[in-house]
Amino acid sequence: MIDLPLKLGSLEKTRTFIVVSRLDVDGILDTDRLKAFRAVINLDGSSLTLENTGEACPRWTPRMEESNQANQNRVGRHGGGGGVARRSP
Repeated sequence: MIDLPLKLGSLEKTRTFIVVSRLDVDGILDTDRLKAFRAVINLDGSSLTLENTGEACPRWTPRMEESNQANQNRVGRHGGGGGVARRSP
């Protein structure tokens, strides 16, 4: 585990992360980290808004379906839930 700065919009906070050697997505932000930034996720609009500043981060999109499908293909079963946030190309 390592403490790293996490920046969403103009806000930056230091958070503890678990480092893994291989991950099929760019990164995973759990609800505790999103809550610390008071992030509001609009699934229909594929955007993330910071409640305190009103900043919108439209390039962040939820990719849970792709992550779960990759897990099913690799492991052969559904591995459970979890929110995956990935920066769109």
